[in-house]
Formats: sequence, C-alpha cells, structure tokens
Amino acid sequence: MTLDSVWAKDLDIVFVGINPRHESAEQGEHFHENKSFWLQLNKSEITSEITDSKNMLKYNIGIDNLIHRATKTSEKISNKELYDGRKELEKKILEQKPKTVCFLGKKAFRKYFREKSKTHGWQKNKIKESKVFIAYYPKKNRYDTKRNITEADKIKKLKELKSK
Repeated sequence: MTLDSVWAKDLDIVFVGINPRHESAEQGEHFHENKSFWLQLNKSEITSEITDSKNMLKYNIGIDNLIHRATKTSEKISNKELYDGRKELEKKILEQKPKTVCFLGKKAFRKYFREKSKTHGWQKNKIKESKVFIAYYPKKNRYDTKRNITEADKIKKLKELKSK
C-alpha cells in the first residue's frame, strides 16, 4: 500500500516525511490519523483552515515521503528502499524546484542526508537551489516528552519557516 505525493513546480515549501502509516495510505490522505500537522500549519499561518492534503497546492505547498510504502514504523524500511527513495526525491526536487524542503523531524533529515543535525530550523545544507529546514515531527512522541517540547514550540518553529 502506498500514498501519492502532492507536488507542483516552484512550490514555496514541500514537506518531507519518511513514509506513510497504514491508516494514511488506506485513506489516501497524508497525516490522516494525526490532525496535529494540519492544526500546526494553520496556527503558524502557513495555511488557514486546511484539514487535509487535498488543498495544499492552493497555499503553494506540497508533501512527499522518502518512501511511499506504508509501514507501522520507519524501522521496517530497507537500506535499498532508502537509497532509491533519496534518488527519486532528489530528482523531483531538481525538476520541481521548491524554494524550501522542510523535513518533518530530524529523523527524516538524517535518513535523506545520512548525517545528523543538532538543531531544528534552517540548515546549512541545500538541495541544489532549495533551502532546507527541519520542523519538529508534528505528532507527540517520546522525544517531545523527554525535552518538554510543546505544541506551541512546534508552531513557533513553523512560524520561522514561514518568515523566510
């Protein structure tokens, strides 16, 4: 089971995750089971009143994954799938030329660049002409709890993305 990307040429931002969860792929909808992503986009004023990926292009933003195959966790992805996914994503970025590639979490950034980032926010890395940003992963997780990261922190970080 897979989930299609939402792309167009010259987007302001394309959000990139690792791969979809089963629920999202079954519904054909990015973050179907996690409405926090849409709420955070709205509260950061990147969008307004958006609740699904069907209306993203209206805001000149898109969404994609390194791997399109749905899994329960990203640990189920093979190195070959990651290699092929990186090549395919890079090809799309070179062809479609988004201004910014926003990785949804440090783990997505690490899987693409094969290096660690110490901070969320703007990165020195670029993908050709596209700037690179790391947002917090939208869904609450152990990392958030351990570091006391709140929904407000995630929205504030997305506002940094919007401001450039």
